[in-house]
Amino acid sequence: MDAINIRMTLTERDGYLNKIEQQIKEKEQYLLNKYKQIGVLAKENEFLESVKDDYTNYYNYIVQEKQAQINAMEKINAHINSLVLNTQLSADKIKDAKIEQQRILNEMNNIKQNLDYLITIK
Repeated sequence: MDAINIRMTLTERDGYLNKIEQQIKEKEQYLLNKYKQIGVLAKENEFLESVKDDYTNYYNYIVQEKQAQINAMEKINAHINSLVLNTQLSADKIKDAKIEQQRILNEMNNIKQNLDYLITIK
């Protein structure tokens, strides 16, 4: 059976990835809202305690993943810094590296904001 060759432009791919990212954020928000609701209800109903524990585990997992993303972004940023400082790059390559660094810093900021939000809702 022949493999299907799917080609997307970068714009289409970025749009597709943005759509997936938005769906993930919506699902996280939904689950976090349920986590808060179950926390309140669990105080009134002992049977919901195990459900609350499941949501707590999921919450902890999300927080750990966000922190791992921040750590990875910091390593990538440090590596780019090292390349710029310790190698002889052309002016164009330095400019590209700085643009990429700015994208990384922006993404780190977004992740940190999400993490801060997660921490404040608990």
